[in-house]
Amino acid sequence: MKHALLSLVETPQNNLKICKNGQEIYGACVKQDISEDLEDFFKGSQHKKHRFEYMLLDLVIKILLAPGGRGGNCSHTNSPRHIKPQRCQNSKFEHTNGDVALSYLPHGCVLERICSIQKLDDLDIENIYPLYQRLQAHFKDHPTDRNHWGLDGPYTRDLWMMGSEVKASVAVASLEFAVDKVKRFLISKTVQDCSIIVALQPVKQGVSEENSVIHFNDVYYQYSIELVDLDPKPFDKIEQYYRQDMDIVHAYQETIGKSRTKSV
Repeated sequence: MKHALLSLVETPQNNLKICKNGQEIYGACVKQDISEDLEDFFKGSQHKKHRFEYMLLDLVIKILLAPGGRGGNCSHTNSPRHIKPQRCQNSKFEHTNGDVALSYLPHGCVLERICSIQKLDDLDIENIYPLYQRLQAHFKDHPTDRNHWGLDGPYTRDLWMMGSEVKASVAVASLEFAVDKVKRFLISKTVQDCSIIVALQPVKQGVSEENSVIHFNDVYYQYSIELVDLDPKPFDKIEQYYRQDMDIVHAYQETIGKSRTKSV
């Protein structure tokens, strides 16, 4: 995670912005030395100046991993997970040496919640697309069913519950099955594109834990987390996702073909 954040710092593009008092001080269009700003922010710390950038990233990571959106100790979930620990080969940071428990996201933290929603899709676009085509063919003769099933969103609780209730009892070949899987795919895609905003400030010791306060390097920080860019993905965008996937596969095959030709 730290390697990923450092990579964002090196190449922020439109994926990273650092603001001070609401004004952007670092990002794609504002690349400047923020060491003085970080030194002022961490003035209560005894660490050296060149460590302030790492300290900010460590603080952000601790907040993103705070269970239940609160500060304190991270307790990992005991529920079984089909997760294999992964590590970026370009990372200069040490791995957990195979400790699977440490590779889990703490239960209830914002990243675990995001990840759980992203996993609503268990078919991927190549298997979703035939379901989408089946529904499109059905809507030609039964156009009102598109609104009845709420496929254009927003997914209110009653419309979403309809899909979750039928998933265990309906046949794979049924239209209800297709509706449920397509909804899950679109919700997963929505959260894959979301952005996370973390706001934080140092506070005096003794502030109530109910205000989302975290203890870091002998200083207390109050923080808040918001998710933005959560506009629902439209039903008809599945066509675009499928074309993009086909373009990626085609580009990959061309690259592999050229590589093999050169090696021969």
